Amino acid sequence: MAMAFDGGSRAASTINFLGLSFSTLDLEAALDHVSVHASIGAPFAYVATPNVDHVVKLAREPSRKPLYESAWLTLNDSRILQALAKNAGVALPNVTGADLTEALFDRVIDRHETITIIGGDAETINELKRRYRLADVRWHAAPMGLKQRPAAIVAAAAFAAKQNARFTFIAVGAPQQEMIAYAIAQHEGASGVGLCVGAALDFLAGRVERAPIWMRGAGLEWLHRLASEPQRLWRRYLVDGPYVFSLFPRMARGNGGGEFGLTFFVERILTQAERGEHTQQNRAPDKHRAQRGERGRRIIASACGDETKPAQHRKRQGPG
Repeated sequence: MAMAFDGGSRAASTINFLGLSFSTLDLEAALDHVSVHASIGAPFAYVATPNVDHVVKLAREPSRKPLYESAWLTLNDSRILQALAKNAGVALPNVTGADLTEALFDRVIDRHETITIIGGDAETINELKRRYRLADVRWHAAPMGLKQRPAAIVAAAAFAAKQNARFTFIAVGAPQQEMIAYAIAQHEGASGVGLCVGAALDFLAGRVERAPIWMRGAGLEWLHRLASEPQRLWRRYLVDGPYVFSLFPRMARGNGGGEFGLTFFVERILTQAERGEHTQQNRAPDKHRAQRGERGRRIIASACGDETKPAQHRKRQGPG
């Protein structure tokens, strides 16, 4: 059994539900795991936070699955998924990317340490810096259409890998953020934890109002978001989202992978990286680069899990 904080392994025990291996950790335990892994100099690992939209799109494009299989920690970001799991007799914790991100900024991140952010805009970044008095934010403004732009994925991953930050927040939506996280993990020497958190930074910066606590508890956060951004989100919540209820009987029995689609796309990312498009980030000997490429191909086919107890985290101290 692999060690708990090995970057190539899953953190703690998991539940297989609707085609994904969700962690059984609650918010506090997840916060501990993420904080410890980020602080011990372990190889880069990333946290995925799938919700109903992710599950539906995964069902329609099964080749996305390797992006979740390769995540060190997969947390359920949906009360709807939690309710479906309960109906199936499965206790699935609900740990949203927004809650985890807020806990990290409030209780773990020191304002003097380096924070890396992929995505967002200047206004969001400046407001985060102001609210949390952050002194060293390394921001990469990723372009639109990342899914069809492998060079942009490679560039974002290279930027993040060279920062050596404990925490890298990737906020460009699914599956782009998981693709970037996967690509970062292929860089020799990359460390810390990447968090695929969608709109979490917009919530923290006050750019987007999050649902009241009572709505979150009632599983109605989706309704609040729909009312807040109807033109952008109506299809996600009114057309695509309900499809999960028809998927439930079939996906509960497991779903398959896919030979092409994003699997093929990720292979293109690895190939570009191996060809030295960002040679300054790939200083390892050629044989090591080839080994990383082979590892990237192997990781698409399998994932492993392990079980441990959460450890205590501590906020890193900075000067003054």
